[in-house]
Amino acid sequence: SGAPPDETFRFGCQLYVAMTRARDQLVLSHSSIPSKWLDVPDGILTFDDWDSFVDVADINLSGEPGYLAEIPDSDDDSKALMELTGEGFNYTMYARGLTGEIQDKLEELVTGRSHRRGKFRVQWENVGVLYNDMRYAREEGRMGHIFGPSADKAVLGALERAHSGDRPIARHEVKKKRAKLKPLPEIKVATNKVYYDPGKLATPIKNLNVTSETKSALRAQGLRTFGDVLKTPVLKLRRSPFFGAGRIDEIRAALKEHDFEW
Repeated sequence: SGAPPDETFRFGCQLYVAMTRARDQLVLSHSSIPSKWLDVPDGILTFDDWDSFVDVADINLSGEPGYLAEIPDSDDDSKALMELTGEGFNYTMYARGLTGEIQDKLEELVTGRSHRRGKFRVQWENVGVLYNDMRYAREEGRMGHIFGPSADKAVLGALERAHSGDRPIARHEVKKKRAKLKPLPEIKVATNKVYYDPGKLATPIKNLNVTSETKSALRAQGLRTFGDVLKTPVLKLRRSPFFGAGRIDEIRAALKEHDFEW
């Protein structure tokens, strides 16, 4: 989901290669809505739940994987990215979405050598020099396009993301209107009413001193802040196979470090 149309065929090729490696049995896994590649006539594939294959309660949640360095062994990824030639830049995630024609033009013009025609540069040493020229040309209102009117905008956008270190997402982000934070109602503990600072209740779960597996289990329940946890009855969480007595005690102790009683 979210892959550029020009590159979707690559996933079909990868799926075909992966499926044809199986000798005796092939098991395909998906979450939520199946991929369009699995939309086949009835009888070709047999669909079943994971519960039929593994005991879900025994699975240890490891959390979300982190990003690998874009440029290996580099202390400053963004600086190293901007020193790449056009060919090198095409192999990074920041070139995702650029058409084949634009990528070919990048390789042709950003070659590691700089060349001028008159007072304007027509060949670039690296994408960093190209980025500066394109940015200043736009600021100064200079006429003329390197890749074309719309292509210039796409290339400049890709270079701006690389320069700032913003990583493109695999899925299209659905922008939701963020509601203004309102003071949360008092939280009842035993027979006493306890009032907590709303800002403190909005502290993200990542700041809770628990294991990554516990944080993942809380997020799986839709709990994102300290306030979300405090408003959730302990008995409700205990009905889930991911929250035993030990994990509940771990969460309670971590909340107590922030002066919260759960």
